Amino acid sequence: MDIYKNIKSRIPEVIRYTYKSLELADEDTERYFYVKNMTDDIVIIKPDMRDMKWYKFNLAEECIKRGSTATLDKINTILEILS
Repeated sequence: MDIYKNIKSRIPEVIRYTYKSLELADEDTERYFYVKNMTDDIVIIKPDMRDMKWYKFNLAEECIKRGSTATLDKINTILEILS
């Protein structure tokens, strides 16, 4: 995103953190993370949020529910790593 790089120093911190969060959620970034870290003790929990918009704060409860469901889907893997 060249536009972001050009104005990076003028963007308030909250916008920068929001952008970074969205960037980390991107699938290419996820693949990069796996390749870079290549360990078996990393579990990425990725709820299905395709139909959600990040600015729809009124849907927070639904987002939390989806996050909980995605976590429960990975719970056995998490418990295995922790044991």
